[in-house]
Amino acid sequence: MTSPTHCRIPRHPLRTALSLATLMLLPVASAAADCSYTVRGTVSVEHQIDELADSLGTSSPLENIQVKVSAKVKVLGVWATWGEWDTVRTGSTGSFSVSKSKSCADRRFKVEVKFDDDDLEIRHENATSSLTKVKWYTVLEETSGSHASSTSSVDLGDFVFESGGDEDLGEFEPRRHADIWVLYHLAFDEMAGMGRSFNDKVKIKYPHNGIAGDEPEESYSNPLNNVIYIEKNSDDDDGDDPETLLHELMHVWMYQHSQGEDALAGYLITHLTRGTHDLVDKTYVAFHEGFAEYGMDILMSRLFGTDIPAPYSREGLADRGMTSLDLVQYMDLGWLSIFRIMNLTNLCRYEFDTTSSRVQDRDGIILKTEDVTQMSFANLVDVFDLDSSAGYSEDIHRDEMNFDDFFTRAEDILSDFGSADTSTYLDLVDPDSALEPYDDICTSMVVHF
Repeated sequence: MTSPTHCRIPRHPLRTALSLATLMLLPVASAAADCSYTVRGTVSVEHQIDELADSLGTSSPLENIQVKVSAKVKVLGVWATWGEWDTVRTGSTGSFSVSKSKSCADRRFKVEVKFDDDDLEIRHENATSSLTKVKWYTVLEETSGSHASSTSSVDLGDFVFESGGDEDLGEFEPRRHADIWVLYHLAFDEMAGMGRSFNDKVKIKYPHNGIAGDEPEESYSNPLNNVIYIEKNSDDDDGDDPETLLHELMHVWMYQHSQGEDALAGYLITHLTRGTHDLVDKTYVAFHEGFAEYGMDILMSRLFGTDIPAPYSREGLADRGMTSLDLVQYMDLGWLSIFRIMNLTNLCRYEFDTTSSRVQDRDGIILKTEDVTQMSFANLVDVFDLDSSAGYSEDIHRDEMNFDDFFTRAEDILSDFGSADTSTYLDLVDPDSALEPYDDICTSMVVHF
């Protein structure tokens, strides 16, 4: 009887080859993971807003914007999809830097930016109907060449939002966003410097073309969601005016420092054809509009050195429909004129009974002292805030935005403001009054010939 033959089944040659190849690749992959990369660049904007260009120069760095760096390598000889590395923020010079340890291979890079931080969120044109409110804008997407694996430090250069720029750098919307970013952060810093910071994040949608996206609507600030909506100017426009942007910004500031502002939304809906300017039937509507314009005056002056316009004369108020003192509080220009009067540095130099629409400087006469308390911007906004020691446990309510309650609150909160000051300021906007400051509140004067 023959012994059984013990047969050894050979291993499949292909399987053996694959296993060997895998083993051969392991040390290579391990070594390739040791390469470190640092990718850097800067982001700035060439200003379209003239005031920014005049005060800051033709361009400014974009500080604290988000920057996302992605890269891709070849797989089997074909460039693969983008793989995100990191998201960082730019520094004060607009610079960014991303360091990463990756496999040693030639790479292409993509850089995207987003206008969003703890203080400001700039939404895109279709944000109302989109879950993505703030876009990533592409400033670089390499489609040719590559960076050798031996290059550990890659300087991608300067990315400038400007006319004719590559990728999204030259597009209408992101260029406007870049300028708004600079303008609003300047305003934030200025308000903080006065001790009057915004309480919450500011959100702005630009451009806003109406709900249907067909016809432009006027710019406005929604008191329900505190979002600013700015209408779009033409594509060949030099840039949107800072006055509108700052006016709407100060609406949001006021929403954050008052109560009952939600009623403005209902007013807007029921007064679509009339709007919130000119004579209205709610004093708080006129107050909000007058303050937003006055706040814009202050910011334009402090940021760009522009002159604050003169208050309206009694004739100027009457010509605009404010024919009685009571009507002055129902018009934005009435409150605006009061705020501007309070801000005059030498009230006694001006005449209020004049045929001109604005108060007039008394040529040749310099009045040295005056017996009235000047209510600066800082004094004014002090009146809005809660002050428990003065008996006000909450910020100003819309029901207090009338002459009687506002000035009573001012007298209670401001230590150097009294009933005589209230009477003076109201007399100066009363169409039935003939009071001139130099006849009533000036204690001395010098006449120059």
